[in-house]
Amino acid sequence: MADTQIKFDQMKAEKDELVEILDKRNKEIQKLNSDVSNYSEQLQSATSAKIEALVKVDELTSKEMELDYKYECTLIFSAKCEYISQTYYYLSLFMFLREKQLGKEKDWVSKQVQLLNDELDRKSREIIEIQRDNNLRYLTLQTDVSDKAEQVSNLITERLCS
Repeated sequence: MADTQIKFDQMKAEKDELVEILDKRNKEIQKLNSDVSNYSEQLQSATSAKIEALVKVDELTSKEMELDYKYECTLIFSAKCEYISQTYYYLSLFMFLREKQLGKEKDWVSKQVQLLNDELDRKSREIIEIQRDNNLRYLTLQTDVSDKAEQVSNLITERLCS
């Protein structure tokens, strides 16, 4: 009877140890899932901040281009006002500068879109890699837990049958 009690106590201790291991692994899985969520939030926050900064840069660039435009208009108008009629001059100057400004804006916008796309691709790859690593850890932990639960079940069955 005492021998059976000792075996029962040993099995209970093993069970408690396995339950503790299972709890630790579950906590680790929860932490990893929380980390993934935090990284996703950080990425979203960083992307929003970057877009806001790009909008501000765009506004400043636009203002600078407007000042450049006004400055160039003044210089060109002063130098050529004697040779060209005022109406024709304004029209041609406006068209030239507008096309130049649109070309610069188009190039700048294209570069910004490419930068943002590159950043998005890089961050997406990072998130996918983190998710892949976490999923692998999760599957490994879950397999270990299942194996331990099966071992506990087998031990209990063997001990009860003995």
